[in-house]
Amino acid sequence: QKSNSDLLVSGKSLGSMVTFQIFKNHPDLKSVTLLTPVCSYLTDGQGIPLPAPLDVINENYSDLLIEKRPVFMISGNSDPLCSHAILNNFKNKAGANLDVKYVEGNHSFTILNTDGSVNQTESQNNLLDISNSMLKWFSVR
Repeated sequence: QKSNSDLLVSGKSLGSMVTFQIFKNHPDLKSVTLLTPVCSYLTDGQGIPLPAPLDVINENYSDLLIEKRPVFMISGNSDPLCSHAILNNFKNKAGANLDVKYVEGNHSFTILNTDGSVNQTESQNNLLDISNSMLKWFSVR
């Protein structure tokens, strides 16, 4: 029977939540990368803005704080679904196995021009940088 001990899994946004559940339930998987993790909400269930971001990281990634295998989270610096304060607080509680990287961009890692249009060149370069960061991280795990 084949082993999963060399497999690295990744998921983005909602997919990061699903991927983490798979990772959690398969202890033979080596590591996981969570792209644009869903750490917080800015509005309630009816779309009404909240006075402060609602922390949902423990709900969406249950048992991540007790996970011992390598975990890499990559978040955009203007991602409305991942408050940096919440993610930093979570990182400070986690073990050394959790690496967090902030990159330019929103929840899609898109970089916008000052007029709100997409900066295609910067956005494509951003995705290349993210890919390189993931490859580098994978290579030392």
